[in-house]
Amino acid sequence: MKKQIITTIGIGLLGLISPKIDGIEITPGYVGYDQSLISNDKKRSRFISNHKIDFNGFELNHHGYNEFFDFKESSYFGRHRFHTPLLKIKDNKIFWDIKLHAEADLYFDEHGIFDERYGLRVYGPASQLGNLFNGGYGYSEITGNSDIIRFTNYSGIKIDDKFGLEFFNAIDYKKNGSVGEYYDVLLSNNVGNNTDVFINGIRNSKNKTIFGGFRINF
Repeated sequence: MKKQIITTIGIGLLGLISPKIDGIEITPGYVGYDQSLISNDKKRSRFISNHKIDFNGFELNHHGYNEFFDFKESSYFGRHRFHTPLLKIKDNKIFWDIKLHAEADLYFDEHGIFDERYGLRVYGPASQLGNLFNGGYGYSEITGNSDIIRFTNYSGIKIDDKFGLEFFNAIDYKKNGSVGEYYDVLLSNNVGNNTDVFINGIRNSKNKTIFGGFRINF
């Protein structure tokens, strides 16, 4: 169990190390750790990592999400997504550049993979919201398997040099007819030395949770 958790987090750290391997180039993206200090529920710890791997011209992107509550190993939740470009539309009149990626979406608990979903990720529309301010980023996804289909949207906005706002929502349509919803809004303020303080509100089909804490951006 510990070995599995260390391995999944270790994949994310590769983006920071950027090892030199013949025929393989690893380009780091965002890597960060956040820790909640206040909450109306359990304390949360998260390690997030993004990086791109080039295998002799074949591009594979990895987005890793690792989460614990109250520092308990049994509470581990991981989501690791691997995607590769399929199509790019440049200079269209609606959303500027649009990139379409094929994606594998793997879900982990302390025992290993408990769910696998496959689908498409689109860069373009979700990221353009930030262009109304000082820049933005984001994506949309549709992933699923024989039991569930998930629609996901994520948008980040740079309000100014210090403040940022992130929106994440996912809607699950299950084979049994039930629908699950998840909404996540995070406001952050950079306080220097690659450190943010944040307030994070989450609502899903069962409850509402508020987190507040700090985030270190590596």
